[in-house]
Amino acid sequence: MKKYTLLFLIIGFFGIQNSVNAQYIGTTEAYAEEMYYTGSDQYINGDLEEALKTVNTGLNKVPQHQKLQELKKLLEKEKEQQQQQKEDQEKKDQEDQQKQDQKNDQEDQNKDQQKEDQKEEEEKKEQDQEEEQEEQEEKDQEEQQKEDEKSEEEKQQEEQEKKEQQDKESFEKKLEEMNISEEKAQMLLEAMKNSEKQYLQQIKRKGQKKKNTGKPDW
Repeated sequence: MKKYTLLFLIIGFFGIQNSVNAQYIGTTEAYAEEMYYTGSDQYINGDLEEALKTVNTGLNKVPQHQKLQELKKLLEKEKEQQQQQKEDQEKKDQEDQQKQDQKNDQEDQNKDQQKEDQKEEEEKKEQDQEEEQEEQEEKDQEEQQKEDEKSEEEKQQEEQEKKEQQDKESFEKKLEEMNISEEKAQMLLEAMKNSEKQYLQQIKRKGQKKKNTGKPDW
């Protein structure tokens, strides 16, 4: 009787154990499925980090769950791609920033060169204006000097003409007082000039004769 009772108890124990194991397996499978769908939903909504946490949590309890393993591979590959894209974008941003900095530096250099060129142009223009002004002043001074000289010549000419007119009027007045015509006075003037000329020639000849004698003048 005792043998049968013991056998019954052993059989009952194993039956209860199998039932507990089956219930446990069912519970862990449901948990793993829940983690799988939760992680998938998080991934679809763009929350990659939370999806990985969920999948890793599920695999910690159910390491052999195939769906979770495949989802983890997918998420890790996606994370790696995102990391690569991030690095590529950062590299591209850095290159773009370098190009922009170079462009800005070149623009600054161009602006500085333009300012320098403009400054030189203004200085040259100012210098040209000063030279032009000096040339104009010299030209005006020369013209003024010529004008002054011309005015002086004209003044002298006017005075000469005035003197000649006065002499002519005085001469005509004397002729009128002497009752001599202008034509006759002109003849007398020519005769006087000729006589003066002859007199000078005679003096000149006498001087040459004295030199030829070789004797002192006294």
